Amino acid sequence: MKSVIIALSALLLLPFLGLGSEGEPVDPLEVGDLLSPPDPYHTREYIERLTGGGDDIKEAWRRNAQDQVETSTWPMTILAGGWSLELRDRGLKRANLTLVQNGGAVFGRGFLTGSDRSQLASATGTVSASGVITLDIMGFDDLVLHRCTLYGGRDRLSGSYSAFAPDGNTWWGSVSGSRLAQQFWA
Repeated sequence: MKSVIIALSALLLLPFLGLGSEGEPVDPLEVGDLLSPPDPYHTREYIERLTGGGDDIKEAWRRNAQDQVETSTWPMTILAGGWSLELRDRGLKRANLTLVQNGGAVFGRGFLTGSDRSQLASATGTVSASGVITLDIMGFDDLVLHRCTLYGGRDRLSGSYSAFAPDGNTWWGSVSGSRLAQQFWA
């Protein structure tokens, strides 16, 4: 009698253990795939949308990658070369920089000169597809970061900047500049 009760208990508990009578998984709440973790790049809907309902996934991935290259716009502003920028607030600083550009990334080095000293400086930033330039210029001696937002064309730039000092002081000013024929490698 005891073995019959154990056998009946096992049969009653079997669906709750996750296995049916055939050894297959049981879904007592009938939620199906809702319990599986979402993966937006491998869902049936995503693959059907990507392939257009077809079965050729490799061709769909190739077509998708090619469409992205054809519709992307690289920045039209070319900043590579020598630049002289004037940063004005209470005083005047001049940054003579040589910039290089790789797509939307801009970086370089040069000199940052104020009323009392000249120091080596680094520059790094980006050019957006709409032509907005962000350029961070930092002197190696005083470690003041000048975060510039610039607009302009081929040979002239203008905009504003915010400065951040290591002691916590901040200030802002205007910036303007022009392209130089000479490059100032530090």
